[in-house]
Amino acid sequence: MEFVFAKINVPHEHSFITRKLVLSENNPKIHSHKNYELNLIISGSGRRIVGNNISGFEAGDLVLLGPDLPHCWEVLDRQNDSPPTCVVIHFDENIVGSDFFNLPELETVKELLNRGNSGLFFKGARVALVKERMERLVNLKGLESYIELLHIFKKLIQIDEKESLSLTPEYPTSYFKDLDQIKDVYEYVRQDWGGRSTIRRHSRCHWWCPSCQLGLCLVYRYYRSRREWRAIKTTEGRRAHTRTYRY
Repeated sequence: MEFVFAKINVPHEHSFITRKLVLSENNPKIHSHKNYELNLIISGSGRRIVGNNISGFEAGDLVLLGPDLPHCWEVLDRQNDSPPTCVVIHFDENIVGSDFFNLPELETVKELLNRGNSGLFFKGARVALVKERMERLVNLKGLESYIELLHIFKKLIQIDEKESLSLTPEYPTSYFKDLDQIKDVYEYVRQDWGGRSTIRRHSRCHWWCPSCQLGLCLVYRYYRSRREWRAIKTTEGRRAHTRTYRY
């Protein structure tokens, strides 16, 4: 199974985005991103990979994921022939460091998010209350959505049955250096999207994540990383980089 780094686009005017998505049933990919993620399975079942943990999943499963934690939901069975779906909340990369989350009243929320660094699986009857609010959150905007999110955090904190799914990952310094380079490449492609640029030209590979609907995601392949990065880093290199590729 392929592993990719994903870039999730949370608009600047939002601190989080909530979507109801169809899980991919073909060629799922293990991926990680810089965002916290709260994932609720609405329908479908299969195999879940979170860090070094492999276990089954089913409808009603609720998992909180921290940044840079590899994960994947591999669908193995549908429910009543309906497409497997989930509700996913992706938070802005800097959500924990924001002024709002530094309020003393939200200290328990920050502690909860930090526990998500190893993947936090919520269990028990209270999960149904979170499910109801997450499905409602999909259709809310503005202040109403933020208030609903706080209610969700409150319900999550009240759940006594929580299981850490994986060992907290430890990454070498080079890992984060690569992620920073991916971010720069992503920003360049995004800003140049209106011109001749295409994802294929800039990354030599592309991936649209159907399970998360990430939009624009770049796969930064290690065997090309040094040459690709040098080419994109400078203006002249960018031009040569664009001219060289033929598809």
